[in-house]
Amino acid sequence: NTVRLWNTKSKEFRRPFKGHTGSVIAVAFHPEQKLIASGSHDRTIRLWNARTGKTIKTLRGHTNAVRNLAFSPDGSQLASGSSDKTVRLWAIESDAAHKVFKGHTDDVTAVRYSPDGKTLGSASADGSVRLWDVASGRTTRRLKGHDGRITALSFHPKGAKLVTSGADRSIRLWNLDQGELIRNISGHTTFIQSVTFSPDGKTVASGGLDGILRIWNPTTGGQERVLEKHQDEVKSLALSPDGATLASGSSDETVRLWNIKNGTLERTLKHSGRVHAIAYSPD
Repeated sequence: NTVRLWNTKSKEFRRPFKGHTGSVIAVAFHPEQKLIASGSHDRTIRLWNARTGKTIKTLRGHTNAVRNLAFSPDGSQLASGSSDKTVRLWAIESDAAHKVFKGHTDDVTAVRYSPDGKTLGSASADGSVRLWDVASGRTTRRLKGHDGRITALSFHPKGAKLVTSGADRSIRLWNLDQGELIRNISGHTTFIQSVTFSPDGKTVASGGLDGILRIWNPTTGGQERVLEKHQDEVKSLALSPDGATLASGSSDETVRLWNIKNGTLERTLKHSGRVHAIAYSPD
């Protein structure tokens, strides 16, 4: 039920953020302010002051677990995806969702804004990705191809491509202009839990139930590196803003920091429970 803040260079544990009454399964850093958002099985979202650890506000509206969070690039909005099958948009200055996007027929497992902030992508256990026009709330594209639950998505930094991962053990790269599948990347032997583009778009990282992380070249679909390994499933991934370090959170109660160029393990940060979600601060 706790969010933990770390200094990744010194391994110093800064402070806990306590207040949720259920497991915390989503976290996001505001792109400019020292603000952290967290989502929980308790159906709430909390906004925290990163410096003091105090709750700024609690957002209520979802009727089931809040599974994923994403701030808009300009920091004015927060998107949330939930097991109640909805996506909600929250104005940071408000206490209520100002838009609710409906269309998925199962858990919404991931939400991400496009780099220009005009499009929101949502992934679902219903096997689809929906692209929403943020201004109107209209679905502009629906991407289908995975066999079963889609677990994660990430926009290319230039916005024209999207990468997704699923329970079908595949990673899929999509062209968003045409809504077409560019490439099906295979190599994982188990359920993939998380996938993300690097900040420069030249690398894709993924992790899954087998505790192994894999680094891919999205242009060729080739596997560049295997990082071994957590002692349990990898639940979440995050790349540092400079793209040099990959952080992985696991059910083995650790966060591991890897050098993405040579694959070496640089640091291990220990929790007292499963690590469901991780996020880097903008700096």
